[in-house]
Amino acid sequence: MLITCPKCRTSYDVPIKEENPDQKVRCAKCSHVWQPALDVIDPLSIELPQFQTPAPEEPDMPIPSFQNFFKEPEKEDTSFIKWLKPLYFFSLFCIAAAIYLFFFHPEKRAPVTLQTVSYELVEKDYKTYLSLKAAAFNNTDAAVKPKAFTARFMDENNRVLTTAAVSSPVETLLPRDVTEIHLLIERPPSKTAKVILILTETVDD
Repeated sequence: MLITCPKCRTSYDVPIKEENPDQKVRCAKCSHVWQPALDVIDPLSIELPQFQTPAPEEPDMPIPSFQNFFKEPEKEDTSFIKWLKPLYFFSLFCIAAAIYLFFFHPEKRAPVTLQTVSYELVEKDYKTYLSLKAAAFNNTDAAVKPKAFTARFMDENNRVLTTAAVSSPVETLLPRDVTEIHLLIERPPSKTAKVILILTETVDD
């Protein structure tokens, strides 16, 4: 039975005999003597009602079955591997062909190569002309019939000053032969340092 000292509020668990209701007790802490009440309820002697857990009710909807989420991994498509070897050899062939064409192919020459030999300013009919002499190399096995040339005038810094179109003074350039060309170009630029001659038009047979 649990009792509490009314003076120092110290609690004790002591047995109380029902046949001796006038029994007194002494507090071990403050030595206070008092008669405990017999109607004090021992909390340990109280019988608690037993509650029964209700059974779970069945759900109205059926429980779905578990699916098999652990599937075997799909096999990767390795069909592209069979193309690796042909692609490897094809790339090697392209690299070898590029190296050959870049380093070992014969240099292509223009059908007609023109080289300026000399040029000078001359006065004729009160006009200034540029007397240009050039050599024309026919690099083909067929005769070339030039119709017109273009003279490109350049300064000391290789900048183009102007261009002039002139008719060809020769009718035919023999195959694998060198032909001398003499041109008179009217009113050339005063700052001309170099003249480049270009074949721009030929006569088709």
